Amino acid sequence: MRIVWSSLTLVFANVLATEHDADSSALEPVWQQLLESPKWHALLYQYPTLRRVRELMVHAENLQSAVIAALY
Repeated sequence: MRIVWSSLTLVFANVLATEHDADSSALEPVWQQLLESPKWHALLYQYPTLRRVRELMVHAENLQSAVIAALY
């Protein structure tokens, strides 16, 4: 969402919506910020981070199985 709400992205979207012929090079500063700016670091690595979080999550089925196994 941070990319979508970037002012440059909004300007590009407006040009695209009104003129149907926007120059995608106008988005280059957004991509540069994504690669270089510390404030965008989390966004750049969001999918690997989400995969890792999913791997570490305790799933309800596993928890239920562990509880049942402990009871019997």
